[in-house]
Amino acid sequence: MSRTPDIQLESTKSLVDIERCIVLADMLVTPSVYRPVETPNEGIIFYYRSLSSPSVVRLTQNLEKTVVTAWIGGKSEGRTIVDCTA
Repeated sequence: MSRTPDIQLESTKSLVDIERCIVLADMLVTPSVYRPVETPNEGIIFYYRSLSSPSVVRLTQNLEKTVVTAWIGGKSEGRTIVDCTA
């Protein structure tokens, strides 16, 4: 993404746990999840909206932590991402 991320967090939770929490959250927009087979320690969650900017959440896991970087297009995802990362 060309703009500065709206959220950058680190967590001791696993990528899968954070991803599951975000995807199963009760939001108005259904997310799409993309995790390339060749890079299982990375994931992208994408929220598409026809009338406003999309939201993109990038998850990257290393040995000790999961880094969550998000570009928020809607208001509802920001709080959910922070809650799921804590």
